[in-house]
Amino acid sequence: MDPVRSPRELVDRYVAGVLPDAVRTAGIEVGSQPPAGLEVVTRSTATDSYTFLINHTDADAEYPATGRDLLAGGHISGTAVIPAGTVCVIHTRGEAS
Repeated sequence: MDPVRSPRELVDRYVAGVLPDAVRTAGIEVGSQPPAGLEVVTRSTATDSYTFLINHTDADAEYPATGRDLLAGGHISGTAVIPAGTVCVIHTRGEAS
């Protein structure tokens, strides 16, 4: 096997394959997992949540979400579609996590 050349390669090659099984074995409930290349970060206050969806790929991505799309406007109900290479910020009031 080739040597690992970076921390990212270490995660991609070893940790990413072991971690889901370890979490499942420990009985930890995991939320929705984003598709490869979609970065998901949520920041919350006592009253509001902001979910940042960053699509690093060349294809559209989908992620389960409900709330107001702060960049495109409008309301997302069920599934957010994040076009290739773009960002979506979803605001949800009263459901801070």
